[in-house]
Amino acid sequence: MLARIDNLRCDRIISTGDVIGYAAHPNEVLDLIRDLSTVTIRGNHDLALLDPVEAETFNEFAREALFWTRSVLTQENLNFLRSLRDQEQIDDIILAHGSLLDPDEYIYSPFQAARSREIAPCRITVVGHTHYPEVYRFEPSTGLCRDILVSEGEVKLEEGYRYLINAGSVGQPRDGDWRAGFAVYDTEGSGSVELHRLDYDVHRTMDRIMEVGLPSMLSERLLEGR
Repeated sequence: MLARIDNLRCDRIISTGDVIGYAAHPNEVLDLIRDLSTVTIRGNHDLALLDPVEAETFNEFAREALFWTRSVLTQENLNFLRSLRDQEQIDDIILAHGSLLDPDEYIYSPFQAARSREIAPCRITVVGHTHYPEVYRFEPSTGLCRDILVSEGEVKLEEGYRYLINAGSVGQPRDGDWRAGFAVYDTEGSGSVELHRLDYDVHRTMDRIMEVGLPSMLSERLLEGR
């Protein structure tokens, strides 16, 4: 993904959280994020790692992964996670993990997307949490919001509309496609968003999850994209 971003000559990398929690390289991931000077917000897994009370609603596999991750993180990376906020605004983009109303809300429908878009202070809202690539278009004059059904490819952003975008997930997609997912926002003209999917050595990642002793389900689900 980082090689593709370099080829695309992106000016900035942003992350909507949950940078740790399920896989076998939490320190390496956090070191990369810190070195790249990404704009990053806190996800619910990042928060639960810092506050075990927040992990009480997680399933047993997610809790076990969090406890293992906490045991191996460096102090520098723990401090970095503590420094993250729930929301950040960059130019015409506001970042939230779940939604602007609740960092734990999963946005799966135009109605849910509209509730965040109605209170958004800028043109584009970018969220994560669901691990699904999504683009929602909101019309401020009518309050109507619709789902632009696309999981890969370019979406032109039209003047007069506002958008809520989920780039999907690099590390654990859940839309049935195991390939890593990310999005590129092009500010040229009225703008566009292109959703990307990339092959990677998923079997090596699966093996590494098993090698460190994490639950086998966390390895198996990667190949199924769930």
